[in-house]
Amino acid sequence: MSERQLNLNIQQLRGIAVISVVLFHLNFVFAKTGYLGVDIFFVISGFLMAMLYGNTIDLKNTKVFFYKRAVRLLPAYWFTIIAASTLALLLCLPHEVATQYEHSFWSYFLLPNIGFWNDAEYWGGSQFRPLLHLWSLGVEFQFYLIYPFICKFFNTQFKRFILMSTSLLAYIFVNEISAKTAFYMMPTRLWQFLLGIIAFEFSRKINTKQTSRVFQILIFLLFVLLILPVNISPQSVILVTIPTTFIAASAALVSNNLNTKLKNSFIEKFLVWIGKYSFSIYLVHFPIIIFLQYEPFGGTITGLDSFFDLILFLAVLVIASKITYLFFEKHARYNFNTPRLVLWGLLSLLLLTSFTVSSPKILESKFDIIESQISNAWLDQSEDRCGKTYKLFHPKEVFCPIGDNSYANKYLLVGNSHTNSIKNTFAEFLNKNKISLYINSTNSEINDSQADLIINQENKNHFSKIIFHSRAGFANIESLSKIIPKLNEMKIQTYYILPVPEYEFHVPKTMYDNTKNNKQFPFYNYTEYLNKNNNEIEAVSRLSKESGIKILQTPKIFCNPICEVSDSSGLFYFDSNHLTIHGSKKMIPIFKEIVGYP
Repeated sequence: MSERQLNLNIQQLRGIAVISVVLFHLNFVFAKTGYLGVDIFFVISGFLMAMLYGNTIDLKNTKVFFYKRAVRLLPAYWFTIIAASTLALLLCLPHEVATQYEHSFWSYFLLPNIGFWNDAEYWGGSQFRPLLHLWSLGVEFQFYLIYPFICKFFNTQFKRFILMSTSLLAYIFVNEISAKTAFYMMPTRLWQFLLGIIAFEFSRKINTKQTSRVFQILIFLLFVLLILPVNISPQSVILVTIPTTFIAASAALVSNNLNTKLKNSFIEKFLVWIGKYSFSIYLVHFPIIIFLQYEPFGGTITGLDSFFDLILFLAVLVIASKITYLFFEKHARYNFNTPRLVLWGLLSLLLLTSFTVSSPKILESKFDIIESQISNAWLDQSEDRCGKTYKLFHPKEVFCPIGDNSYANKYLLVGNSHTNSIKNTFAEFLNKNKISLYINSTNSEINDSQADLIINQENKNHFSKIIFHSRAGFANIESLSKIIPKLNEMKIQTYYILPVPEYEFHVPKTMYDNTKNNKQFPFYNYTEYLNKNNNEIEAVSRLSKESGIKILQTPKIFCNPICEVSDSSGLFYFDSNHLTIHGSKKMIPIFKEIVGYP
C-alpha cells in the first residue's frame, strides 16, 4: 500500500494526536494530559512501518526504506531547526541563543531527545527550549534506524512480543530510577512502536464484524485519557502512558478492517484533514507558541494570554504549516532526490554553523558587557545532582560522590537543590584537602526520611562530618533534633549552613530590566535577612545548644550589610534563590570553617 492509500482511520488517529498535543502546549484546562498524543504517534509509526514496508530485510530494501524515511521527514525537520535558530538570534538573549544552538545541533544530528535528556530540567520551563517538542522525533528517527534490524532478527510474532515486553518492563523499571530517562530514551519507548507493528500483523487476522463499533469505543476512551483535567507528576505519567498506548494500538488494529470511505461526518473529515498536515503542524506549532510568548529570562512559556493571541497563533500556524507542507513535505520524494536531500542537509548544517560562529559578534553588537554578563549567569550552574547516569548504574545508592571519591576521609552534604548549587565548588575545595564529598542522591530537603537513610547507611559509608543545607524554610528542624544525638554517639561532627539570602523575584531578570531602564536594584540587607529567617535561625540555635551542631553564618558572607547579588566577575544567582557556580565560591570561607582552617 502506498502512502497515498493510507488508512483514513489512521489519519483520524493522527489528527486526534496532533490536536491533543497542540492543546496541551496551549495550556488548555481540559487537555492537561494532551502530551499523550505523542504516545499515539509512536504506535501509529510502528503500525505504518509494518503496513508500508513490511519485513525490510535485504540490503536493497533497507536502502529504499532509509531513503523514503529521510526524504519524507528530514527536509521539513531541518527547515524547522533553521527557522527557530534564526528567530532566536534575532530576538533572544545571549544565554538563550547559546541554549537554542546547542539543542539545534543535537536536533540536526537526529539526537534531540539525548540533548534534552542531558538538560538539568525534565519538563520544567525555566530554560529557553523552542525545539523541545522535537525530542519525540528523535525517538522516532532512532526507531527507524533499527527497524530493518527488528525485521531481520525479530521476524516472528513471538520474538517481537518478547522484545516488546522487555522494552515495556525496562520502561517501568527505569521510570522508578529516573523518570526523565524513561521518558526520553528510545529503548524505553520501543515497546510502543512494537505494539503498532504487532497491531498491524493481527489486524489481518481478526473478524471484521463489529469493528466499527469497537473503533468508536476505543476513540472515545482515547479522548477521555487525552482530556483528563489533572496534573500528573513525571514519575506517575506511566499510569496513563501504558493504557493510552494499548488503546491506541487496539484502535489501529481494528481500523485496518474498516471501510476507508468516510461518512458524511464533519468531525471525521476534519480529523482526516488535520491528520494530512499533522507532521507539519507538529513541527511548527511549538516554536510559534514559544516565540509569540517570548520574554527575556522567561524560559519556555507555553499557553497564550488572550483570545487575540489565540487568533494570531492560529493564523501563523495555518500559514507556517501550509508553507512547510507544500515546500518540504508534499511531493518530497520528487522535490528531494538523493543529491538534493544531501545538498539541503549540507546547506542546513552550513547555516547552523555560520549562525553559531557569527552569533558572538552579532550579540556583542546588540548587548553591552553588563547585559551579556547578566544573561550568561543562567549558564553558570552545576549539573543536576549526581550527574546523568549515576542513578541508572547505582539505583540503590542513596548517596553519590561528587568529584574525586578516592580519599578515606569523607564528608556528606545533605539537602535540596541548594546543596546542588554549592556541591561542585565544595567538592573541589575538599579534594584539594584530600577529602571526598558525597551528596544525597535525591533532591530532598532535610526530613525524617533523610534522617533515617543517614543512620542506616552510616555503617557502610563512615562519614566523618555531615553538613546540612537547604532553602529557607524547607529544613525540618524536628527531624534534625532526632538524628543529631545519634550522630554525636557515632562521633560524627555536624554542621548547619544557614540558607543563602533569597529574593522574591528573578535576580538576573530584574537586574537586566533595571539596567535597561536605569533603575536601582532592590537589594535587601542583613537585618531583613534575620527578620525573614528568624524562626529557622532560632530553632537551629536551640538545637545547637542542645546537641552541639555548629551553625555556619551564610548571611555574614553575603550581607555587609547589603546582601550582594554580584561582583565585577559575575552574578551570584541564576534565579531568585539558587547560587551560580561563581556565587558558590563566596561560600569558601564556610568550607574552610568546616575543614578546620584557622
